[in-house]
Amino acid sequence: MTRRTERVGNLLRNSLGDVLLRGLADPRFDAVTTTITRVEVTEDLLTAKVFLSIRGDQKHINRTLAALRNATGHLQSKMIQGIRLKHTPRLQFSIDEQYQKTMDTLAILSDVSRELREADEKRQSQTDSQEPEDLS
Repeated sequence: MTRRTERVGNLLRNSLGDVLLRGLADPRFDAVTTTITRVEVTEDLLTAKVFLSIRGDQKHINRTLAALRNATGHLQSKMIQGIRLKHTPRLQFSIDEQYQKTMDTLAILSDVSRELREADEKRQSQTDSQEPEDLS
């Protein structure tokens, strides 16, 4: 990604995020469970791939994606209102697998850290209870 496409992607992410926060008239979409993790724009700025993280079960994820894909034209027109670009990028929505893998890895690391801390505390309490008492 070039610096230019990265800047445009960030601009589109912010603008689209504002549009989604104001709400979509589709009952299948819930802004509270949907996060735009990143937007990748092609070099010609004609296509923007919007990566999402959607909390919920697979049925909810599928409904949310269907709502966004159904509203693509509306979202494109609302999103571009505050942005000056020669062409409006065509939006493509997909789940951000990288984000989910990162969150899963962080959960595993958190569990390991907790287990190590508990083992260390247990070892410390055993060491403290084995020390001889001062009889003086």
